[in-house]
Amino acid sequence: YVIGTGDDGAQILRLEGPDLEITATRSLGMEPGDAILSEDASLLYVIGTAKDGATRLQVLDLALTPVGEMTSTVRLAHPVLSLAEGQRLLAGGLPTSTVDGGLVAVDLSDPSSPTPIPALVPETYNFFGIAGAWLEDVHTPTIFISTALLPTLVAVEVGPKGVTVLAELGFSDGSYGVYYMGDRFEV
Repeated sequence: YVIGTGDDGAQILRLEGPDLEITATRSLGMEPGDAILSEDASLLYVIGTAKDGATRLQVLDLALTPVGEMTSTVRLAHPVLSLAEGQRLLAGGLPTSTVDGGLVAVDLSDPSSPTPIPALVPETYNFFGIAGAWLEDVHTPTIFISTALLPTLVAVEVGPKGVTVLAELGFSDGSYGVYYMGDRFEV
């Protein structure tokens, strides 16, 4: 699968065989940012920016036929996708002059109707932009977040009462500090 720009704007292509023959093509109707295959390689998730600036997620089957779609209320610039166990997708966006950056999480258990998972990350981290994010596994509700500015790795637990920051690991000038529950330990 290749994302590019054709005569009809942004498109996605399926290439097959040793000669990379184009076997399917689809216009996306948005400026694509990233794409990722489902765990069983039966679906393709494509995220990008619509003409109105909204962040849009499209779910396509392997023939590039639309299966589902979601428009996020959080606007992401240069979105990056990470697929987690348990049919969950995380999309991180970098900050720009018009977008603060942030994180969107999506429940994909029904691919025809992707559903946002609310309030996963404290808003203070949105300012730094999310370069990437991933869930530890389906049984432990810990999200690891890599921020784009002031490079920091943040471990966040999502519980029934809200979001708790478990630890932070920040990098600066080749040295780093580890933060636990507000206390800082130099290493």
